[in-house]
Amino acid sequence: IARMANRVRGREARIVEAIFDYHPLFNARTVNPARLGGRGSEVTIEGGDVQVAGPEILVIGIGSRTSHQAVDFLIERFKGLNKRQHIVVQELPRSPESFIHLDMVFTFLDRHLCMVYEPVVMQTHHFDTVHIHIENGRVVAIRQEDNLLTALAKLGLELEPLYCGGRKDRWLQEREQWHSGANFFALAPGQ
Repeated sequence: IARMANRVRGREARIVEAIFDYHPLFNARTVNPARLGGRGSEVTIEGGDVQVAGPEILVIGIGSRTSHQAVDFLIERFKGLNKRQHIVVQELPRSPESFIHLDMVFTFLDRHLCMVYEPVVMQTHHFDTVHIHIENGRVVAIRQEDNLLTALAKLGLELEPLYCGGRKDRWLQEREQWHSGANFFALAPGQ
């Protein structure tokens, strides 16, 4: 369950938690960082910053809405599951507000196609990209990567990028990103 960066949005998380925990159509076991204690308000995580890339691969954006502490929280949860998990963390700019979430600079469109805002996602080490590998209850590797697509390719997920605003005009790129040009919601691969 998300733990929103802005307290005023806390009601949204409680409603979603109640639906998943009690509605008969769902057989879910939710995890709510607000209910597990110990970390306080620094653990914030919002849905626009979390994308499932595969059964063992999560992509998480950290920035103004999802904190480093939330990634640490997820690492501890995955270690407790005693299975293999890859978390690819993409650092996001803190401003302007158009960079609020990962899905404002990167979204999956199809099995091998994604939309990217090139200046953030493809620039080598401009904004850090880190791959965390968890296996058998422990972190076995933490590596800095050149960029998000390179990190995913090393995990067997080769993606062809479509570029938000194109590649020729920086002003067009910025304008399209500002207007949420990289933010898509795929109902299914290719849809």
